[in-house]
Amino acid sequence: FQAEKETYAKALEAEAKKLKAEIQEDCKRFDESLVELADARMKTDYEVFELELYKIKLIQAVAQEEDDIATKAVLKTHLEEMTARREGTSRAVREYQEEVT
Repeated sequence: FQAEKETYAKALEAEAKKLKAEIQEDCKRFDESLVELADARMKTDYEVFELELYKIKLIQAVAQEEDDIATKAVLKTHLEEMTARREGTSRAVREYQEEVT
């Protein structure tokens, strides 16, 4: 009866070692898989942030273009006003010169 107990105990110990090794291997594979997933997540996050930065730059470029268009319109209006004033002044000078001569 004692021999059977020892045989059974050895069998249980062997089974326990086998299960422990399997569990360790499963944990190792899980950890490796987790590292791969973390790397993939980091790469994906990087790409998303890169696209968001690109989007922000595009929005800034559009805003700058709109600002440039508005400034151009103001300057064009100011140029037209100055041209009209110059023409009026030139006309007044000619009229004055005609009166004087």
